[in-house]
Amino acid sequence: MIRLHKPVELLEWGIGASQGNQNWTKIATGKITQKPKFIDGLAQITISIDGNAFNKTNLDDDYIKLAQMGEGMTANSDKPGEVGMGRIKKIETANNQCVITVELNGASKFSN
Repeated sequence: MIRLHKPVELLEWGIGASQGNQNWTKIATGKITQKPKFIDGLAQITISIDGNAFNKTNLDDDYIKLAQMGEGMTANSDKPGEVGMGRIKKIETANNQCVITVELNGASKFSN
């Protein structure tokens, strides 16, 4: 379940052909700025990141994983758990903030 008030970690899939470099790596941490919009049955969420801290290195893959502390299937609250996965639809930078729109292509539940 995606909690709208918790910080969100954004992870990307690594580049390469071996198990050593093909893994999920954290690229940014932000917060969800507004309630999700549903377009054609798919949820779109907007995530705001302070500064220009969004550094995606794998430009061939536009999928991104969302993780939140204590959510997903993690038993401990000090570890992030996967809450969603989707495609990056839009990236905007203005006023020292990066705003990313992610389209979640799987079933998603939202809560405060």
